[in-house]
Amino acid sequence: MSFTTTDASAVSRVGSYEQSMGKDVCIFLHSLAILAFLWRQDLIAIPIQKRSVFYHAKTLYLFTKSDFKSVIIPQAVFALAAIWSGLAAPPKTPIPTHESLLHRVPLALFWLWLHILVENMSNQRHRLSIEEDKLNKPWRPIPAGRISAHESLQVLKCGAIPVALLLSALLGVSQASATLMVCVWLYNDLDAASTSPILRNLVTASGIGCFGWGATTILLGSGVKEYAADAIMSKDGILWLVLNMAVVATTVHVSDFPDVVGDNLRGRKTLPLVWGERPARWSVAGAVLFWSLVCPAFVRAGIMGWMLVSSLGLFKIILVLGMYGQRADRWNWRLWGLWMIALYLLPLF
Repeated sequence: MSFTTTDASAVSRVGSYEQSMGKDVCIFLHSLAILAFLWRQDLIAIPIQKRSVFYHAKTLYLFTKSDFKSVIIPQAVFALAAIWSGLAAPPKTPIPTHESLLHRVPLALFWLWLHILVENMSNQRHRLSIEEDKLNKPWRPIPAGRISAHESLQVLKCGAIPVALLLSALLGVSQASATLMVCVWLYNDLDAASTSPILRNLVTASGIGCFGWGATTILLGSGVKEYAADAIMSKDGILWLVLNMAVVATTVHVSDFPDVVGDNLRGRKTLPLVWGERPARWSVAGAVLFWSLVCPAFVRAGIMGWMLVSSLGLFKIILVLGMYGQRADRWNWRLWGLWMIALYLLPLF
């Protein structure tokens, strides 16, 4: 094999790839540096001299520990599948190469993690949440004594939210970020999580949709001058996103079944408590059956896609209708997450 001749276009592509990868690394490192700087200033009043960097890193991780498998990984899968299949790519725009996706995936994951950090810090700092976590999740930072509710608010206002908005502006996903912030405010501070089961589901679905929206846009490469700043998701990609938000809105109350006792004590109005457990279970079963037929049809999935989603959906229906009790309901919640990932993968089939 001879290496004496060189394809000029190939050199150009490699040079462009290396340049854009460097920009992504810089954005990522600058965001971390800003967060670390704010953390060490008086703006965030934490006795930093008594706590190491690793201590703080673990504290931030514990805020988000539960959501890697329920939000971060699933929404990354949604974005990658939508792009690799060509579903989300704008018209007359080439699908991003594996190389370009490879160096933007860490940015998308960091963006997802940073925004779930904002949501969780906002939620876990409330008094009732702290009392509940002392019983159910004592390892979380506030009940574990790693950080106080006041300190969490300081980090949220002066660190996590500004950095999240700045990073979103740099990556061209300010709309997704701002919309997600509104959902967080509605859910936690205006008590949408407790006042109405329908509103609770709608806000949850909107928030999860914002995660998918932001991650997909980042992976498409919009938001940086050299990356086609005006690029948006295709019409089919937007419809696919909205469809999956509808799936979440009509099925996410499966997460309420394991927490019926605690939600009743807190006065939350969840679907199992408002409608009754049996009608709520049948609503999940009916919605799972409906979406297991509609989603594969929408993306024109092949037989393997139909089989994957239908088998998981059937198993879920049997479990939600035939098995009661907290342990079974926790497995049902995990199966819901697996079924959702199967739906996200459908464009690849």
